[in-house]
Amino acid sequence: MKNIVILGNGSREHIIKEKLSEHNVEMITNPEEINKRKNIDLVVVGSEKYLTNGIADSSKFPVFGPSKKASKIEGSKIFSKNFMELYQIPTPRFFVPTSKEEVFKYFIRSDTSDGTIRSPCQYVIKRDGLFGGKGVYLPKGMVELEEIMENIDGKFLVEERITGTEVSVMGFCNGKDISLFPQICDYKRLSEDTNSPNTGGMGAIGPVEILTPEELEDVRQHMLKVVTQLNFVGVLYAGLMKTKKGVSFLEFNCRMGDPETQVGLNLLISDLYQIMIDCIQSKDIDYIKWSNKSCACVVLSHISYPVKKLKNPIPITFGDLDKDISVYFASPFIEDSKPIKTYGGRVASVVCLGDSIYESLEKIYNNIHKIRYPGRYYRTDIGLNYLLSCSTAKRKLKVGIISSSRGTSIQKLLQDREKLNVSVEVIVANKKTEIRDKAMKHDISYVYLPKRENKKQYFSKVANILEVYDLDFIFSVGYSSIFPPEFCQKFQGKLLNIHPSLLPNYRGFFNLDLHKKVMEDKNVYSGCTLHYVSEKVDGGTIALQRQYKLKKLETIENLKSEIQKLEAETIINFIKIQQSLSISYKKSGVNIEKGDEFVNKIKDEFIGSFCGIYPIGDKYFGASTDGVGTKIELANQHNMLENIGFDLVGMCVNDLIVRGIKPEFFLDYIAMDKIDNTKLLTMVNSIKRACSVAGCKLIGGETAEMPGVYRYGCLDLAGFSVGTLNGELYPKTERIKSGLKIYGIPSNGIHSNGYSLVRKLLKYDDYDIETLLKPTKIYMECFEIMEKYKDSLLGMAHITGGGIVDNIKRILPEELDLEIEVSLEGEFKWLSEKSGLNYHQMLRTFNCGYGIALIFDDSYNGDEFDVIGKVL
Repeated sequence: MKNIVILGNGSREHIIKEKLSEHNVEMITNPEEINKRKNIDLVVVGSEKYLTNGIADSSKFPVFGPSKKASKIEGSKIFSKNFMELYQIPTPRFFVPTSKEEVFKYFIRSDTSDGTIRSPCQYVIKRDGLFGGKGVYLPKGMVELEEIMENIDGKFLVEERITGTEVSVMGFCNGKDISLFPQICDYKRLSEDTNSPNTGGMGAIGPVEILTPEELEDVRQHMLKVVTQLNFVGVLYAGLMKTKKGVSFLEFNCRMGDPETQVGLNLLISDLYQIMIDCIQSKDIDYIKWSNKSCACVVLSHISYPVKKLKNPIPITFGDLDKDISVYFASPFIEDSKPIKTYGGRVASVVCLGDSIYESLEKIYNNIHKIRYPGRYYRTDIGLNYLLSCSTAKRKLKVGIISSSRGTSIQKLLQDREKLNVSVEVIVANKKTEIRDKAMKHDISYVYLPKRENKKQYFSKVANILEVYDLDFIFSVGYSSIFPPEFCQKFQGKLLNIHPSLLPNYRGFFNLDLHKKVMEDKNVYSGCTLHYVSEKVDGGTIALQRQYKLKKLETIENLKSEIQKLEAETIINFIKIQQSLSISYKKSGVNIEKGDEFVNKIKDEFIGSFCGIYPIGDKYFGASTDGVGTKIELANQHNMLENIGFDLVGMCVNDLIVRGIKPEFFLDYIAMDKIDNTKLLTMVNSIKRACSVAGCKLIGGETAEMPGVYRYGCLDLAGFSVGTLNGELYPKTERIKSGLKIYGIPSNGIHSNGYSLVRKLLKYDDYDIETLLKPTKIYMECFEIMEKYKDSLLGMAHITGGGIVDNIKRILPEELDLEIEVSLEGEFKWLSEKSGLNYHQMLRTFNCGYGIALIFDDSYNGDEFDVIGKVL
């Protein structure tokens, strides 16, 4: 354990402290204290002001940060621009005026190249020195330029203003080499209004893919010039702009960015202390690894930021934050008080690590409002522009509308639906309004369903209508009724409501009363919220929010009109984002986590393993039950039921086999809306053939005709198998240890899990149905393996729901983990590419080519099975 001092106490320094938490870490703000200490192993410098003052030169302890000379790359913009010009690093054209008068002359005289008059709005004024991100000015014209010149003291430069996409690239530097962070996008403006003031940063997301691999390597080579020429040690930051002409360097910083660090270090896998020491000692740094996750950060500030801070501190209170939300406080704040207090400015960074940028942002925006203090402010659009830029509209979405209003908020969606690649399938209304005319105009199915019976019966009819259309999303727009719990659960993850406020503010308010209340409360901002509908009124998960800044002479009518425009944009933005997101199992209507939670609640000595084991006398019996999931829908749709019995029997008996249980007999349950003897005979004969392969007997079952419960033409299957233990009982969990290899027996395809996702993908893309419907393999060969390797076989796992990872974990001791390495081929490659699921998400959803996993002890040295991973 090392003794580490961090110089600084902002949000950036708090994440650094967290990443070094295995050591003794202290945060200080007075650099003069450092040389008075004893036994400091490392000094980590957060702020550029300490570096440009030469802390790395004057400290008697190792400092992670550049020398005073190297820090000049940020400390002087003039030095930095001259350096870039000298070493041919692409940067916007600039000049350094000797006087303010020279600036005015520059804009008054004609540009001799094309005879046009230069406009100040095409240039940027940058002060030379450190100004905390606030020394950059963007004049709109000569009047603003004059105001800027009046308030500038000291040296400055005039730089050509370029447009494009900004991205930040940081890198660990050892004086001779640089190892880059993932690309990060930060948000400097106070709000999404391009005329709002610059700040130190209001949020960040990463990793982003703005630069191509080739462009990123070019950037690395240019950054390497700074590292080698200035013997730069620490983190070098490059602010870049990607334009139509290429990538241009806007600035260099001599330290980690804030809030970029909150994103970057949350993605870092390698040990931060070791990286810093290796940089200081000029050792190789090519080993640094980064997570395949995504991260987002939204900065909480005070409404008066960046103009001023508060004279007196204000208290901060907290609701219950989700466990994957991290909060890094900025300085100054009073930590020892109860509650914690702040002096405003940038108050805290709220950060989440997730499977995608959208997921990370969604979690942040559903938690950030739980952190409360007077004058709280945060941007609601962090990451929005990037998510929209990733949208290609290739995936056609089917949506439905429920409305009691005129449908003003969906007018733009109806007009642009073809361009957006959206099919508005149906509009259901409970009132006669102008929305009917909109439906007729755009040739959209319209159902007028006045409410005459009790709520539960009414919404049962609405649900039946909507279900016919197999919708991706349902938008509730101005709907004047509260949905019953059953309706909300039925369309969970599909049903959304647009609300004309920044929820949870003004929950339960609507129409003009809401806007009146906003104005009475003298709010600076209002807006709208698109949220998933839950049983709690206006309480569902926030999907997207947009802000609107109230005008000085705002009226209620104008406020309503502006919010309706925002509502229309928000619905369209949501659709565009969804078209580019991966299609997870959960988005297909299956919640694995909720299912696991239920199993954990009922788990006991009999329940929770692959099958139940029960002793009767001196014999052990195993029993299992399962179905074939929504694979039955696909097989029924294509009239390919001749092998569905193998799926049913396989799903049941494979759960017996992996515990060493020999299947003895089987029962089935078949339910249909109307008896169809042809289909019944096909399925039962298939079950008999599968039982023959499994060495067991079909001894009975139940056939149920259930009109009204199952939709027209629909059916379902379930099976029940019982067997006996004649040899060893598996798994032998207590003998499984770290380092053992995991082997796999190939599957016959997807088997019978993940078909809700498969069917959803088939809405947007084609694939060979016969391949997708290949029957589940019955693994009777496992009994030969048990006999042949009875001394070394420790466990077998049937790869069913939860994919490879979760099913193998079922046979491991709780303290162990696993690593899987398989190649995605055939249908699994298609599933990954078309759904957008990454490798690790695929491993948690599908068998990925292996239906059974095997673990042997150290004595096994055979090669008849594929190695697919190892125990950790």
